Amino acid sequence: MQNNNEGSIRFRELFYLFVSKLWIMILVAVVVGGSLFAFNYITYEPQYKSTGSIYILRQDSDVDKGSDYNSDFNLALSVVSDCTKLLTSRTVLNQVIDECSLDDTYNELYSMISITNPSNTRYLEISVVSDAPEKSKMIVDSICEIGKEQIVSLMGFNQVNVVDVGTLPTTPSNSKFSYTTVIFALVAFIMTYIVFALVYIFDDKISDPDMLEKQLSLSVLALIPNMDKDRPVGKKDVYYGRAGARRHRYYSKQGRGNR
Repeated sequence: MQNNNEGSIRFRELFYLFVSKLWIMILVAVVVGGSLFAFNYITYEPQYKSTGSIYILRQDSDVDKGSDYNSDFNLALSVVSDCTKLLTSRTVLNQVIDECSLDDTYNELYSMISITNPSNTRYLEISVVSDAPEKSKMIVDSICEIGKEQIVSLMGFNQVNVVDVGTLPTTPSNSKFSYTTVIFALVAFIMTYIVFALVYIFDDKISDPDMLEKQLSLSVLALIPNMDKDRPVGKKDVYYGRAGARRHRYYSKQGRGNR
């Protein structure tokens, strides 16, 4: 029963600590979140995303074997990953750089490209993100055309069709606002409270008579106030034990000396 009471008391004290320090935690969260938002706003560069798609239909060897639709479909699905790798190979991307007269290197262009395969389909969706909408569309169209030729010539597919050419984006795909700003602000809020809680938990100083009675099972007979006339007497100016006795003797002597 005593342990439950102590646990409830400690929880209540931590809750009061949370309430008393709430404004500081909010201030820290606002400062951190505001700083990150300002940094993102200043360094913001709009990015535009264009997407096109190709469709893988049939392989030459299956035509000779007279394969049915199901085997042809399963075979096409099995080589989708190979086609994805081919579309981002140096063979394809270097041709794209030359055809589009890009200043980007292979690695820079590679980082702009993402290729996805919708589940259980033979579609490959090719997306490019760059700092200009026209540039993104031009790269997507070039990858679709050059990639289609390379898949046919190198992998033996005789039917690879461009289904959708690259879209021309009108709005940026990224935003000045980032959810990481909210996450960092929330982390700052929580970490600030954790610091306050740890300082409170590991603080073994006796701050009031109730704590003295609870920890040492001793009754407080009297309180010795602060006799420093330069400061008003407050809760934090009350001292206990030997420290209080020393301060009492000191200020008593000062008082007699003044008389």
